[in-house]
Amino acid sequence: MPIRLTALHCYLVMLVAFILYPVFSGIHVMPAGDTHDYVEAANIISNGYHQITFRVPVYPLLLIITRSVNSLSTSLFFVQYLLYFGSVFLLVSAMLKSGVNKTLLFLITLLLVSPLLVQMVYQAMTEALSFALANTIFSLYILIKGKYKFLLLGLLSALLTLTRPSFQLTGLLITIFFLLSEKRKISSALFFASFAIPLFAFSLFNRDRFNFFGITPATGWHLTTKTALFIDQWPDAKMRPLMIRQRNENLVTKRSHTGSMFVWSLPQLLQDTLHLSYVDASRYMMNNNVALIKSHPLEYISAVGRSLVDYTLPNAISEKGGGFKKVLYSAIQFFYVYLFLILTVGVLACAWLFRKLNPDRLYPFVLASIIIFSNYFASIVAEVGSSRHRVPTEGLILVGIAYALPIVMGCRRAIKLNRIESVNV
Repeated sequence: MPIRLTALHCYLVMLVAFILYPVFSGIHVMPAGDTHDYVEAANIISNGYHQITFRVPVYPLLLIITRSVNSLSTSLFFVQYLLYFGSVFLLVSAMLKSGVNKTLLFLITLLLVSPLLVQMVYQAMTEALSFALANTIFSLYILIKGKYKFLLLGLLSALLTLTRPSFQLTGLLITIFFLLSEKRKISSALFFASFAIPLFAFSLFNRDRFNFFGITPATGWHLTTKTALFIDQWPDAKMRPLMIRQRNENLVTKRSHTGSMFVWSLPQLLQDTLHLSYVDASRYMMNNNVALIKSHPLEYISAVGRSLVDYTLPNAISEKGGGFKKVLYSAIQFFYVYLFLILTVGVLACAWLFRKLNPDRLYPFVLASIIIFSNYFASIVAEVGSSRHRVPTEGLILVGIAYALPIVMGCRRAIKLNRIESVNV
């Protein structure tokens, strides 16, 4: 007799995973690629915040709160671990409330608590925190009612942006979504206010203290990851030989085959050479990169095109495994990422063919897609656009599949029955 899967099975899987990971994988957090930057930002903030930081403040504040500035503490692990599993619990609860097929929900739960994704909590990086925030925004949209939930969602979106700036567009797009989908327009206003006010306040803080209006001065530096291959056309002729030399040295001595990461050898070198402050050096990089992109748009589009593909490939976390494990993790990621992209095209086709789709399925899918694709867009047009940048949205990609699949299948049935007017899935 086949087992009939229920909500209890999903919660049991989460509970077992929650108990077993600390037992078999340990209680620790390891430094990773950008950990040094966050620790440096935490030191600056804890010492009075007298200079602008390359990193936005939420994760450095978490390092301070968990006493992980001098050495990574077990407190940081427990916070990331609880946030991760708490957000997974909310995701599963939201999908249950939406009536997602139990078999599909069980499979998604297995993936959400698999080592493929849980590994992120063992790294001192923003991935686990931003993963939890993105999941919580989506889940609370479904789980709680009332107009004041939009204040909470806006505040969480601001925290997400101040954890990873690649989500700067997310709040604006969600505001537009609420404006179009909610009957009470006050909902979108409440969301936008609670999203925009913290970001505006932090931007004012940076302007008053460091003469820089914005949440991070990093954009100009990040753009250089897009222009590295045609840096020999750098607008400032005086600095062009230095830029080329640094890029070429990166090609020879580092693992990158494009030299795109050479930019991280530049900040101090540029400040010393041009006698600029960090903020002025950031403006210099922004102005010259924008000028370079304007004069060489096709080369920039080519760089964005490479990131368009790189972003969808198996990410760096799966590379921690070896042999069969690495192949398996990569295959799983490749499958669900491209399944989501295919289903997204399917939902768009359904929305074009049918006059009415069930909002109980469509609206959650749209919200998840906004969070996913806004991060996707910012990562590929203004940053290096590697698949590691996709990690905070991995949970929502799986959730998107759960909501998109019945929409597409329902449309397929309706087409077979020649019912083009509407579809109820």
